[in-house]
Amino acid sequence: MTLWFPAQYRARIVGYFMAAIPLSTVIGAADLRCVALFARRSRVLPVLQWLFIVEAVPAIILAGVVFSILPIGLPDAAWLAPDERTWLTGRLDVEQRQRRRCVNYSVRQSLVNQRVLGLSLVYFGAVATNYGLSFSCRKSSRRSPQHSSDSACLCHTVRLLA
Repeated sequence: MTLWFPAQYRARIVGYFMAAIPLSTVIGAADLRCVALFARRSRVLPVLQWLFIVEAVPAIILAGVVFSILPIGLPDAAWLAPDERTWLTGRLDVEQRQRRRCVNYSVRQSLVNQRVLGLSLVYFGAVATNYGLSFSCRKSSRRSPQHSSDSACLCHTVRLLA
């Protein structure tokens, strides 16, 4: 990310990626349910192998597309106007020089740094919440067979957040 986004915008971009994680869980769960139903009917491969194929193939294809289309650095970025490229290159060069002047921490110093520990705790909380909702949705969908598991999960999540 440091090759393309100045520090001022980097946190916002990372935030977009982090916000997409729960959304991908919701969308992925519905897609995987359809794949599981198809796999049970097809009996060609076990369900877990179908799930692996359906999850892996698009990621592998998109990785190849991104690596072939995305340029290595800013000088090769054809979609940027020359003045935008010059501004962005200058901005990233200034940040790179500032980073070189900063203190270099050892691995041990990084692991006991208060900011690292605090942010790790926040990230752990986000991941634990995501897993907790996922597991509790499965339990609530098993308990209420009259509702689809999606609606039971939504109701359970709203109840927990309220």
